[in-house]
Amino acid sequence: MQENEDFGLVFKTNENAAQPATVPAEVDGLLSDAAVGAIADVIGDLTAGYEKQVGELRRQVDQLTGKVDALLSLLQSKGADIVSLPARKTAS
Repeated sequence: MQENEDFGLVFKTNENAAQPATVPAEVDGLLSDAAVGAIADVIGDLTAGYEKQVGELRRQVDQLTGKVDALLSLLQSKGADIVSLPARKTAS
C-alpha cells in the first residue's frame, strides 16, 4: 500500500453549493432600531402607569393624614392627651 493513496475519494468544488446562512445585522448581537423603539415604548407605558398609581396612592395618604389630624384635633379639644403624628417623609 502506498502512503499517498487517495482511497478513491474525489474532491470537487461546486459553485451552486448551498451557501452558509448570513446573520442579519439586527440579530448579530445587537437589537434593531425597531426593537429598541418597541422596548422603549413598553417601558414608557409601564412607567407612566406606575407614576399614575403612585400619584393616586400619595393623594390617598394625604387625605387620610388630613382626616387623622382632624380627628386628633377634635380629641385634643375635648381634653384628651394625644401625641401628634410625625410629619410624613417625602420621597426625593
